Amino acid sequence: FPDLLKAIPVSIHVNVILFSTILIVLTLVGTAFFMYNAFGKPFETLHGPLGLYLLSFISGEMYTYIIYRLCIYIAPPPPPTYIYRERERQSILLVLTDAHSP
Repeated sequence: FPDLLKAIPVSIHVNVILFSTILIVLTLVGTAFFMYNAFGKPFETLHGPLGLYLLSFISGEMYTYIIYRLCIYIAPPPPPTYIYRERERQSILLVLTDAHSP
């Protein structure tokens, strides 16, 4: 772990831990709503399938955001772009050779 701190800033580790914690909490809340809906008597729409889908969607979006942030910081930067300009010019190349070179 100390070697990773030299290569990757601490803020990335904090972001990953923070968003992973939020992801786990939202997943547990969605699971709790599912269990209540499966074994209890739901009395609001949020506790039904819509609530389960909503919380699963939020959890999935958080996971996607975590992976996106990691890809930005870990991936190498894109190579610089070059503009190639082609020009056609008539030129004469004069090559002088030395006949006595070893």
